[in-house]
Amino acid sequence: MRRLYLSSCMAILLVFSSLAMFQPANSLATNQLQWIKQDGSKVFSNLMPYMHAKENDKKVPVIITLSDRKEALTLQKNMPKLTIKKSYRTLPMVAAYVNISEIEALVNMKQVKQIEYDSTVKAHMYKSTIWFGSHEVNKENKLNIDGDMDGDSTSYSKEDATIAIVDTGIDPNHVNLDGGKVVGWYDGINGRSQPYDDQGHGTHVAGIAAGEGSREQYKGAAPGASLVGVKVLNSIGSGTFSGVLAGIDWVIANKEVYGIDVLNMSLGAGGSSDGNDALSQAVNQVAAAGIVPVVSAGNGGPNERTISTPAAAQDAITVGALADPSRGGFALASFSSRGPTADGRVKPDISGPGVNIIAPRANSGDQYIAYSGTSMASPYVAGSVALMIAANPNLTYSEIKSILVETAHDMGPRGVDYYYGIGKINTYGAVQIAKNGQITEGLFTPNLKYGEEDLPSSNISDTWQIDTQKLENGVPISVSLTIPNWSFAKDFDLYLYDADNKLVSSSTGNSPFKHIYYQPTTKGIYTIQIKATSGTGDYFIDVSAYTAPFSLIADDQ
Repeated sequence: MRRLYLSSCMAILLVFSSLAMFQPANSLATNQLQWIKQDGSKVFSNLMPYMHAKENDKKVPVIITLSDRKEALTLQKNMPKLTIKKSYRTLPMVAAYVNISEIEALVNMKQVKQIEYDSTVKAHMYKSTIWFGSHEVNKENKLNIDGDMDGDSTSYSKEDATIAIVDTGIDPNHVNLDGGKVVGWYDGINGRSQPYDDQGHGTHVAGIAAGEGSREQYKGAAPGASLVGVKVLNSIGSGTFSGVLAGIDWVIANKEVYGIDVLNMSLGAGGSSDGNDALSQAVNQVAAAGIVPVVSAGNGGPNERTISTPAAAQDAITVGALADPSRGGFALASFSSRGPTADGRVKPDISGPGVNIIAPRANSGDQYIAYSGTSMASPYVAGSVALMIAANPNLTYSEIKSILVETAHDMGPRGVDYYYGIGKINTYGAVQIAKNGQITEGLFTPNLKYGEEDLPSSNISDTWQIDTQKLENGVPISVSLTIPNWSFAKDFDLYLYDADNKLVSSSTGNSPFKHIYYQPTTKGIYTIQIKATSGTGDYFIDVSAYTAPFSLIADDQ
């Protein structure tokens, strides 16, 4: 069974009294695992190895997707010896244990749409809240919206904007998440009746989405929102498809009981999905039930086609990870999964803060920890959606997604792309549109520049220039180089020279993504060089800085 371990998805830093900086862990994922059906078959590729097993009577765990939820009864009637592990209240699916002969029988049943292996899934702020806009939304002299909707800022209820955190649990005793913030709870791992978190990932995620802030700098995106904890991952951050499906099923069934508006899933499997697997389909059911599903893209970058399940779900708001100017400039994180999906669709949809994000450390009382990953970017977007709902409770899922796209700061290739989605989330702009239908005040941000070119032969280079007109303390020049359709035989290097033509930063080595940043101390013309070390082809660069217009000055030299 293929496993994606939490330690490969994020870098960790304990935070006590100071906000230290560190570099995120980068992991290069493979695309060996494909979450797609075989052509003309009802059987997913991840189950095919078991179809050829020598032990024909060996039972394997599967998810069976049916044409209708009511067909579960028909299935049990037609196959009385089938070992049912789990039936669901709202999803047209059954988790079961089957052998090869039973798989063959299921394939021939009209009501069976598909069968897949019940695989393993893993768990994939002050400065960030300022750079991405939720800080402005929360301020009393700005929009004064924080997710509180029940008229009592000192308590939490289902009447507030409410986010379900489908994860490892939530520590309700942390100073950032206490006071009754967790208004609902489901434990699919140990069956406990009270909230807890024996791993820590879910508590960190919950704090990013809705931490109330023991200090101003530790507030989440929507500090007035309520939370519902849905524990589907165990003490090592691992779970199964069937277990996650049970959590999703519970959320849909209890939407009205706890007033659930948004669902966050910072978890997934490795590889690439076409969005037809059971987990992705269940996320679509969440959207159909009137809950906004926000899902982390995964940490399989910088390779393309690393969008797995459930991030590949058609109706998920799939979130990639960015650094911000306090973390090296606005840039796509190397680890953030890239599209397209296995069936060629564009994912992620949007990108949020995911590098060195400081949030509550579980079971510590009042300590904090820094993680990097799309797991951190997703709850920020989920909290932003909660703010939009608090501003306008009548918004539909499609309207929320449309506003996020309309207000985002475009990065990467023009429009929606396989790398950033539409670009950097602009929470301040999105909540203004949700509340007033227009943006009356912009979010202060460095200029975002984009360039694209090609290098038609090896050992030549392109040179770009930027003119630094003003300097802002703490805001660096950030340059990202992306090489589409990369291979080891096609590689370009990235260099930055200052106004005196001195090399001040570089990024080399065999990789489809290069990033450099530099804090300038003097104004003047800075030069970016892209050099082909092997192979030929297209590339694009994103620049984040206080600059004048940005241009190519020497082509294929």
